[in-house]
Amino acid sequence: MKGTTLNFSKKCLDGGGHYSIEIDCKWIAQLSNNALRGLGIPDRIPFSFEVRGNSSITNPGFRFEYDFINPDYSPVAGWKRNGIILKAGRKGYTLPEPFYSLTTQMDRFNSLCEDMNNDEKFIIWANLKELLPESAIKDDYLHRLEIRRADAFTLIPKVDSTDAVFVKIVVAFTLCNLSQ
Repeated sequence: MKGTTLNFSKKCLDGGGHYSIEIDCKWIAQLSNNALRGLGIPDRIPFSFEVRGNSSITNPGFRFEYDFINPDYSPVAGWKRNGIILKAGRKGYTLPEPFYSLTTQMDRFNSLCEDMNNDEKFIIWANLKELLPESAIKDDYLHRLEIRRADAFTLIPKVDSTDAVFVKIVVAFTLCNLSQ
């Protein structure tokens, strides 16, 4: 594993040496279990996903906390993530989309949070929330936090008899969108 790619080193079929290739993790995250097995990569995770925040997103120490949940609703014990591969006990799994993108973006957010202003934090949360299944957000604060941005505005100046200028501002709002 190197950054956002998975490196494979295999023995050549003719026995004459080895070859190595790197495959983008975002591409791997979209593969079926059969395709993953064909590449010798572990199956997709059989877990669900939960997200919480440790405080208000405007607090300097805010961090996203996420966990993987077994089918019996118990937390997956002792998991460790290395890029697209999730280790749970001795078994390895592949993170499919959107879990790969979510965990990558949340980990990046957590590492850079101290240097972000609130606007940047809100935009990142709006983008993450778009990827998350509604049932995965286990924090009431994050669940209710809806980010809107002004896409357009109009200034309408008005002058009264004393030459005072008043400005009426009409703003159009939309929900933030990660793809923009």
